[in-house]
Amino acid sequence: HLAQASQPTAEAVMTCKLATPPADADRAVESAAAVLTLLVAALALLAAAVLLCRGHTSAAAVAATTALMLLSYTPDVPPAASYDRLSSPQHSELWPLSCAGQLTKVHATQAHVRRWKREEPCGRIHDGRHRHLVVCLHGTFTSSHEFESWAHALQHESSEDKGGCPIEVLGVDLPGHGLTGPWQADSGELPYSVGADVDFLRRLLEELGTSGLPLTLVGHSLGGTVAAAYAAQHPQSVTGLILMAPWGLSHGVGDPATQHCTWFVKFALSPRWRFLSFWLCLLMIRVTPRPLLRYALGTAFGRGAPAAGEPQPSKVLVEAAVDRLHAAMLREGNRRTFITRISHMVAEGRQAGHAQYVRFCVELSRISCPVQVQWGEADSWLPCGRCAAWTKAFKALGPAVDVRLWPGVGHCLPEQTPHRSAAAAWTLISKTIQG
Repeated sequence: HLAQASQPTAEAVMTCKLATPPADADRAVESAAAVLTLLVAALALLAAAVLLCRGHTSAAAVAATTALMLLSYTPDVPPAASYDRLSSPQHSELWPLSCAGQLTKVHATQAHVRRWKREEPCGRIHDGRHRHLVVCLHGTFTSSHEFESWAHALQHESSEDKGGCPIEVLGVDLPGHGLTGPWQADSGELPYSVGADVDFLRRLLEELGTSGLPLTLVGHSLGGTVAAAYAAQHPQSVTGLILMAPWGLSHGVGDPATQHCTWFVKFALSPRWRFLSFWLCLLMIRVTPRPLLRYALGTAFGRGAPAAGEPQPSKVLVEAAVDRLHAAMLREGNRRTFITRISHMVAEGRQAGHAQYVRFCVELSRISCPVQVQWGEADSWLPCGRCAAWTKAFKALGPAVDVRLWPGVGHCLPEQTPHRSAAAAWTLISKTIQG
């Protein structure tokens, strides 16, 4: 049960096998690969200098670029070191999943969860006043840390002195993200697909004994798609659904909203650059330079809209998000799973068509709870023009979908405008509690 979940000891972390530790032979191979990479980078720099001296400017630029990328070689970080770097002593917990049956194969048997709750007397969760559970699912590349400020803002909105009631907010690191690391269930779903994530969430909630607790799912980007799919498959257990710039529906190459995406999103979805994007993804398994992430994540934050009361995001906020993102990606096994996950998303985007749209709409029609969709008007990763496809798909639910558009806010919605977003979310959650 949630009330019985506690911070595991160091011994428990080791015995639960957070990840299979690499053998000495694997470490030797890793070291040899690092040395070889540096040698090749040095040769590439030498070749660039020679080519430049001989007037071959284009070839020299290619050689120099290759050298710089090789010099950005970044090895995996062991799970224990990643936990020390990214965990929060006040909120981080490792919740073991049952090893019975066919739950797991070889990979991680623990899920990393950030748990935000007030200091309540023991048992308060089940005493009739603590009646609601909010589970947050993050987007691609990131982890549950993106809901840190949002969770505190939601608890402030739900405080008793404002007429609210105690709630508990959980942020789950999906498989291959954050501190959960690689995880594969033997359920027939494609590894690291939305179906596999739904199965992961179902088994996690079952293991934690959340049956009977009112549940609101909050999903951002990829997490929004997972939350919607879970609510469609388990409508009886979800009382509210909040989607923040969700991936899915009409996100194909022919979608007019795709024309407003940032250039690297267009590049990933374009059939013309299919093989080049594939090789670049493979390269990211070992080459993940922080400046590249800084550029990409910088485009995910909007420039703000002071006239609408939305300030420009501070440099400290963006840099902190980049640091966490880079550290999470380097966690052992995460980058390999990212490549698999991205390949699923890109294939889905390229193959998006009317038939797929109809199938997804049919699945969404099973959702029976109130729905809220939030989107940043300055989102250049998944432009807010795509919000119309979701609201149209939810029309079959009966009551109108609560749509909230935030001027000046980019794709990192829960990080850029946590207070406004949480206040809007509380309007839906409070209605489900009162109803």
